[in-house]
Amino acid sequence: MSLIRVSTSFNLEIDFEAPAFHRRLFAWAIDLTVLVFYMLIANKLLSFLQGTMGRSDDAAYNNWALGLAVLLPFFLYHPVCEISMNGRSIGKRLMNLQVVNENGGKPAISQYIIRWLIRTSDYTVLIIIVYSGYLAVYPTQFVSAIGGSLLLLLADIILVNS
Repeated sequence: MSLIRVSTSFNLEIDFEAPAFHRRLFAWAIDLTVLVFYMLIANKLLSFLQGTMGRSDDAAYNNWALGLAVLLPFFLYHPVCEISMNGRSIGKRLMNLQVVNENGGKPAISQYIIRWLIRTSDYTVLIIIVYSGYLAVYPTQFVSAIGGSLLLLLADIILVNS
């Protein structure tokens, strides 16, 4: 394991053991699996609920609200889990990992939010993988998905360099 050495304001150096890459990868894969299963179940429920509403103008607004209610937990999974479970998500808990700040303590909520904003690169990779199969069938959707992915990647670069 590699060591991360942090100098504190008290002229002390603290050594942290960085977890192995495979443990972090497995934690990410477990979290992604949880999110995919959630989306599958929520999509089935959403299609059932949309089928029972009919075709009025109110139903269109209700469908939009239901779609937002389904997507919101997907995007808020990591910050909510990490804030409520002391720096752990389900995958991190299973792999015995925890997010800590530079002093080894519990990060502030703002640090969790910054981590969440930088996490868009995870979604970028997922979008590219999912839409790569649609290249031949839907080239315009593929181009828009890649364009959106590149915008998310640009946001990561800006956040990391600032």
